[in-house]
Formats: sequence, structure tokens, C-alpha cells
Amino acid sequence: MTSHTRARKVTCKSYESNHMNMTRPVGANRDFVFNRIPHICGLTVHCIDAVLDHAKTAVTGNMDPTFGSVLERPRDDQDLLDFVWITDNRSKNGNHDGRCW
Repeated sequence: MTSHTRARKVTCKSYESNHMNMTRPVGANRDFVFNRIPHICGLTVHCIDAVLDHAKTAVTGNMDPTFGSVLERPRDDQDLLDFVWITDNRSKNGNHDGRCW
């Protein structure tokens, strides 16, 4: 998905609570990060707020508990594309769209 958005010159931020430390990968991870996906390092942020401050559309791709609070904080112009059904509740602004569930 990141490669697709980059090809269309759309800016993107990524948050993953259990992500590997992208500034100090080691071994095979280091080789993979720096040689195959170097653009990911610049997109990864360490808190969900940084993504929400940046995003026009936020996308959830796993059931991390952090994402449950996302529905309570969207801006009026912000959409949430939910691939995993993070909650039965609707977003505060009504812009919560579910896919694949």
C-alpha cells in the first residue's frame, strides 16, 4: 500500500506499536530495510497522534488496542478506513468505513 501511494505522490505516515526500531535494525532486518524498503524508515512514526495529525484518511490494518480510541478523535474532514473492525461503534464524525468484514 505504501509503495502504491508513493507512486501517486500521496504522502503517507505509518504507525505500528510493535514495529521494529527502524533507526537501528540489525542482521537480515537491516539488509532488508536499507536495501529493499528504505522509504519505510521515513514514514514510520512512534505515536498514533502523529498519523492522525497528518492524515486525511487513516487506515487500520490490525487489532491493536490503540486504534480503538481513533474513532473518538477524527477531524470533521478525516475518514477512517477500517480493514479489521476495530469496534462496533461508529466514529464521532460518522466517517468510519469498514472493508473486508
